Amino acid sequence: MYAPYSSTLYLDADALAVRPVEPVFDLFDESDIGVVGRDITPAQENFWYGDVASMCRMANSAWLPKCNSGLMLIRLTEVTRGVFRRARHLADSYCELELHPFRRGIADEPLLAMALAESGIHAQDLAAVTSATPIGISGPLRINVLSGECTFLKSGMSVAPALIHFAADYSSDYRIAGAPYRRERCALRLVHHRGVTDTIARCIASLRYGLQYTALNTWIRIAGRAPGDPSGIFDAPKSHATSPTAISSTKQLSAPEETT
Repeated sequence: MYAPYSSTLYLDADALAVRPVEPVFDLFDESDIGVVGRDITPAQENFWYGDVASMCRMANSAWLPKCNSGLMLIRLTEVTRGVFRRARHLADSYCELELHPFRRGIADEPLLAMALAESGIHAQDLAAVTSATPIGISGPLRINVLSGECTFLKSGMSVAPALIHFAADYSSDYRIAGAPYRRERCALRLVHHRGVTDTIARCIASLRYGLQYTALNTWIRIAGRAPGDPSGIFDAPKSHATSPTAISSTKQLSAPEETT
C-alpha cells in the first residue's frame, strides 16, 4: 500500500474534479478507510460480483460495504495496511468464490468489500456530494469542469458530486458514452497545457465534441439510460463459465500496492 500522507484521497485516473476536493476529506467519518457506497445484506441483494451470502461468510460479517473503489480516503494506519493485505490474500480465492470476472481478470471491489467488512468498516452514502459515476444515469449529464458544474440523475436521484468518475465506457476515446469525458478533458488540457482562456477552451472543446455530447444526452432523454450502460452487470450471476486459469493469469488488484 502506498499512501504518502496521514490522509490520502485515492482517485482513479478517469476521475475529474469539478470543484475543490478539500471539503471531501471532512465528509467521511473517522474510519481508517473511507469508501462511498452502501452496506448490503444477503436479504437485500443476493448477488454482487458473486453470491453475497458466500462473501459475507468469508468475511464473517452479516453485511458487505458495496462500494466503488474509484475514490477512497486512506488513513495511514495498521488497520488500513491489514485491509489491503487481506484483500490481496482473498484474490487467491477469487475462483473458489466464483466471483464475476472483470475485463478477463479480477475485480478489486468485492475483495476490498470483504476485507473492509472483516475490519468492521462500513460504506458511506456520500455519492450525491463526493464522487459518483455516470453508471445508472437516467437523465442528461450537465458538466463544465471549468465553471464547477456537474449535475445528473443517477437511478432517479439528483446528484451534484465534487468528483465524477468516468468508469467503464464513460471514459472511452471512441464510444458515444465517453463524449462528456473527452470534451471536459480537452478543455482542461487547453487551459493547463496550452494556456488558453476558459472561454476559448470551452468553445474549442464544444466544437470538437459538442455534437457527440448532445447526441448522448438526447439518447439518455429518449431511452432513460446511456448506450452500453453497465448497470447491473455485476448484480446478476455469470451467464457463462470462465476459466480459472484465465482469471488467475491476469490477476491484479487496482487498489494501491504495498511498498516497503
